[in-house]
Amino acid sequence: MIQIEDLLVNIIAGGVTGAITAGIGVRFALSRFRSEKTWERKASSYSEIFDSLYHVQKYAKMEIQRIEEGAQFDDSYAKELGRQASLGYDAIRKAAIKGTFVVGEAAAKRLNEIVDAFDQPNYNHDPHDDISADLATATKAIEDLRKLAAKDMAS
Repeated sequence: MIQIEDLLVNIIAGGVTGAITAGIGVRFALSRFRSEKTWERKASSYSEIFDSLYHVQKYAKMEIQRIEEGAQFDDSYAKELGRQASLGYDAIRKAAIKGTFVVGEAAAKRLNEIVDAFDQPNYNHDPHDDISADLATATKAIEDLRKLAAKDMAS
């Protein structure tokens, strides 16, 4: 009779140990999965933000060349740059609205500052001032967000 009791104790102890180990393993796997998905979402968001800032910057540089140097660009090329810049402005605004859902807290704050700078009214109605301000904003934003993204993605 003692052998049956020992056998039952061993079976029950093994089953309990296995269940606990499996539960811990599943919990760890799910935690890691969520962490990786969050990292992927942030990486994708930062990539889209940088692409958008690049398009704004490229369009602003072209417009400044037109104004300062009288540079001529192919109409279809200029329209395409303008379209991409417009989409870029929109994407930056969307990222600012999404905030900490897609980027870190410091980057979300910086995105709101970028949108505010883009929306700053120009009371003297000088296109050069508007474009120069957007170029400076986009250039500084790229510099700042590189640092914030690196810090955010490392954590």
